[in-house]
Amino acid sequence: MGISACDMFSTRNPEEPDRGKSSYVPPTSPSIVVSNFISAIAEKNVENYLLCFADTSKSDKFYFQFKPTADAFSLYSSIFANWSIHSERNYFNKLINNIPADILPQISFKNTRFEVLLPDSAVFVADYELNIKHLINSVKKHFNGRLQFAIYPRDNGLWSIKSWYDYDVNKDTVQSWSFLKAQLAN
Repeated sequence: MGISACDMFSTRNPEEPDRGKSSYVPPTSPSIVVSNFISAIAEKNVENYLLCFADTSKSDKFYFQFKPTADAFSLYSSIFANWSIHSERNYFNKLINNIPADILPQISFKNTRFEVLLPDSAVFVADYELNIKHLINSVKKHFNGRLQFAIYPRDNGLWSIKSWYDYDVNKDTVQSWSFLKAQLAN
């Protein structure tokens, strides 16, 4: 009686690592930049989030600027005085690392419009509401305000956010996104 060989102990091809969900689309227009921005937050995807912003380290001609609300700047001027793409990365990393794996941030835009839409620039404005069930007790979980993105094409034809202005709309009851960034910057 012979013994037949089987492939039970042979090596198999490794599976691709789980890269998480990503709906990133090459931003060939300003509206795709906005869609990528929303998706990156909802998917807790740091790399896709950062791809939305101008970055001189990636040969962009512009560097990213964030302009906080006046109230947030008055309290956190030392943080916002040198805000950069690296600050944006640190804030977003800290945020997503403090959100349980099974919880996703909730972001919604209302009253969205492109105030300027030219072949070489665009200005996007929206009222936002951001709800994040994070684990940091000292930081609020609900934010709202109005944002304005100045969006420009890169040399490669893809678009990115050059500047982000944050505005209060309901500062008596709810904090703006600027406060979230400042509290997670350290």
